[in-house]
Amino acid sequence: MASQSQNWVHMVTAQTPTNIAVIKYWGKRDETLILPVNDSISVTLDPNHLCTTTTVAVSPGFQQDRMWLNGKEISLSGGRFQNCLREIRARACDVEDKKKGITITKEDWGKLHVHIASYNNFPTAAGLASSAAGFACLAYALGKLMNVKEDESQLSAIARQGSGSACRSLFGGFVKWTMGKEDNGSDSRAVQLADEKHWDDLVILIAVVSSRQKETSSTSGMRESIETSLLLQHRAKEIVPKRILQMEEAIRNRDYASFSQLTCADSNQFHAVCLDTRPPIFYMNDTSHRIISIVEKWNHSEEAPQVAYTFDAGPNAVLIARNRKAATLLIQRLLYYFPPNSDDLNSYIIGDKSIAKDAGINGIQDVEALPPPPEIKDKIPSQKYKGDVNYFICTRPGRGPVLLSDSSQALLNDENGLPKPSLLWDHTIHIMLSPCASMAKPKLHLLTFLFFYSILLSLFHCTFSLINPEDETSWIAMESEDINMVQTRRDSWKKCDFSVGKWVFDQSYPLYDFNCPYLSTAVTCQKNGRPDSDYEKWKWKPNGCSIPRFDALGFLGKMRGKRIMLVGDSIMRNQWESLVCLVQGVIPTDRKRVTYNGPSMAFHAMDFETSIEFFWAPLLVELKKGSGNKRILHLDLIEENARYWKGVDILVFDSAHWWTHSGQTRSWDYYMEGNSIITNMNPMVAYQKGLSTWARWVDLNLDPRRTRVIFRSMSPRHNSQNGWKCYKQRQPLQFFSHLHVPEPLVVLEGVLKRMRFPVYLQDITTMTAFRRDGHPSVYSRAMSEEMQKAGTGLSPDCSHWCLPGVPDSWNEMLSALL
Repeated sequence: MASQSQNWVHMVTAQTPTNIAVIKYWGKRDETLILPVNDSISVTLDPNHLCTTTTVAVSPGFQQDRMWLNGKEISLSGGRFQNCLREIRARACDVEDKKKGITITKEDWGKLHVHIASYNNFPTAAGLASSAAGFACLAYALGKLMNVKEDESQLSAIARQGSGSACRSLFGGFVKWTMGKEDNGSDSRAVQLADEKHWDDLVILIAVVSSRQKETSSTSGMRESIETSLLLQHRAKEIVPKRILQMEEAIRNRDYASFSQLTCADSNQFHAVCLDTRPPIFYMNDTSHRIISIVEKWNHSEEAPQVAYTFDAGPNAVLIARNRKAATLLIQRLLYYFPPNSDDLNSYIIGDKSIAKDAGINGIQDVEALPPPPEIKDKIPSQKYKGDVNYFICTRPGRGPVLLSDSSQALLNDENGLPKPSLLWDHTIHIMLSPCASMAKPKLHLLTFLFFYSILLSLFHCTFSLINPEDETSWIAMESEDINMVQTRRDSWKKCDFSVGKWVFDQSYPLYDFNCPYLSTAVTCQKNGRPDSDYEKWKWKPNGCSIPRFDALGFLGKMRGKRIMLVGDSIMRNQWESLVCLVQGVIPTDRKRVTYNGPSMAFHAMDFETSIEFFWAPLLVELKKGSGNKRILHLDLIEENARYWKGVDILVFDSAHWWTHSGQTRSWDYYMEGNSIITNMNPMVAYQKGLSTWARWVDLNLDPRRTRVIFRSMSPRHNSQNGWKCYKQRQPLQFFSHLHVPEPLVVLEGVLKRMRFPVYLQDITTMTAFRRDGHPSVYSRAMSEEMQKAGTGLSPDCSHWCLPGVPDSWNEMLSALL
């Protein structure tokens, strides 16, 4: 990085519209890559009325990636944000700003952090595609910041991984998102069918029925529909492909009758799919249904349809009028049925106010004087629903994303890369000076500025109503709610990193005693003569949140009718015994049993139809006997083990310790990959190959809708070879002079990042490294006092864990994850 100063900030500001689908996308064939089960078509809305503005900045002075949404800092730990940032960084090119003397090479981008400030000028998570505009703007702005060479269609494939419909917001006018056929999603991207000028007769009115966050997110709703709705399968395979072709033709020919019929029919079918889901999903409300009825009655009274309606995953109605005349008649009808609660018409109709003026609506008196629509039978005045609509937005088809060159429109300070004071502390000023209101701003002298500012003040209520001040939900968090994150009960959007925290002494522990009949002798340290018991009473407390105390009945309730299998080595057997002991106490003796099947054993809670299973596979891949009785570790074979994993609801894997064995402790004589025999290989290279074989099997054979996969990181050993000791240790370590990340963990993280299947990494390595006091040490077998005093011939076990003890905390974490 070349610069006269290392305090420079390089910054870009972009503005991106939202879109409304007229042929809906609902359901994913791949949740991680966000690949849809059908094509979709949308209309991009005018960003002067509905848009996201995002400023992204980079500087060598930034210590971490940070983001502010609508003036508040939010977490960027969500997997979808990380995917977007990683994909853009991988495509970054050299950047040079000669004026500032800044040069950033392609290699530099991996070392630099970014700051991001963004806001929507419309409600988040209310069914107005806030996530589409948000992620599209993020991908577009980052692409421009890092000088990415991909075009908008290629960039749309990256935006899609944040929010599916975001790919359509990278174009203006009419846009098609092609579902694609490739497993890696490379051909699932957006293309423009026609620009916004192609059909500029259309006028769009949005009735904001509710700006509250919807009860069922799109992510959860799609998953439930995919799992339970037969109508969705029929729709995706039989109905949508035909509608896509018909809609493309209607747009190409500006055939409004066909466009209207297809738009309404597809919206109705989408919500029928939601009702066909178990349990049913209700996105529309009574006001939504009334709007449909008003439009249908009017259309049927005319020779040709005047208005098309469509509803996304929310109650807000998007109404597309065939022309400006139809739009004026529509606003008259809407105001007749849904008059404002107050006399402030200025904040009730926003966006393109000229539509209302053309309809003869200049004040509240004009609303009160509106006659009943002519299609009302016998001219009997119908019921009015005052206050049922929050406000109306008048808009039109609009352009795609653009860069904002005026530095005054940036949301971050160009000197330090932090939000401008107005963004952080004064939402009023921030929203009033919204860059969505204008593309080009001339430089104004003071008097002109004051005049302009006074106009903005007069329009304050109008613009401010676009954002609900109580709606602080991030489109980042909203769309990432199910992606490898844990949510605390105290704050459903706060993500808890369970791996960072401290051990807290708690006299109420342990949750069972060493007489649990399912414990192996080697881990019943109290029975074996260990004189102290404080190691049983430490509870792990993550920073900023807490892990709930293990609730045996609650856990069994969640697992009712399910199989959970722990797969791995003897440390995983350690954890299995802990989990069984945690639950078995609430089950009557005659309603529980253990069965054995080859390399697996299972604890059955019969009244819950639940099995907690352990499968012995310390290397995951296959270890076989070859010629000359030689032991062969097949790095690319796994099926003999993996066939036992199919049909399991929750799989928890662990594999690390055996890969680090050497010399006489090593379990194999040589490796085999394909037909090649390998006598010497770096253990971590072999580990990476073996894990990759496991990863491929998971990606190809498991369905994330039916199986949850967790990979537990390695449990540290505290033996003398590692510079530790566990003999006679009575307290956890209080701190580390330096934090060492084991090489197997680095390899594991690398493999998991390349997987399509969403695997949760349960990172217990650091938390467990503090617990040198929790091992059996010499108490892995019964010892008399004389043996203890003699202290000869003792071989301390500093790998496994006494029970009750440390693995109980792993299982409390596991229960919270589930």
